[in-house]
Amino acid sequence: MNCPKCKSSNHKKNGMATGRQRYKCHDCGYNYSVQLKSTASPDSVKRQALQLYLEGLGFRSIDRYLGVSHVSVYNWIKKFGQELEEKKFIDCSFANRGTKTGQKLWKKIKNKEIEEVMTDHWSICRVPSRKHSYSIKS
Repeated sequence: MNCPKCKSSNHKKNGMATGRQRYKCHDCGYNYSVQLKSTASPDSVKRQALQLYLEGLGFRSIDRYLGVSHVSVYNWIKKFGQELEEKKFIDCSFANRGTKTGQKLWKKIKNKEIEEVMTDHWSICRVPSRKHSYSIKS
């Protein structure tokens, strides 16, 4: 078992919380437990929420469809976007589909050599169509 924050295996037991063993990481000081709460949504539900969001549904629509909190849906989408920004993409923007978001993204990428731009079926201004693809990965 590794620390979920820094992935270190250097930890010690640090009490109990709601019947679950707690641990403290020696490297980053993060407190965590390893068992999922019984109310935690499975990854398949989170993946489905992301797919529905990429298809254009709002957080509250996804909430009603999946039977989970719209705040949870928002947090899952936000976390997914942050992970993508950190790991896979040079630049990306996750927000509403308004002009302001488009301008923010364009400001980030306008002076870069663009190989490909991927969106959720919404067109982007000023991106050549040969570089614009539409994709949803499961």
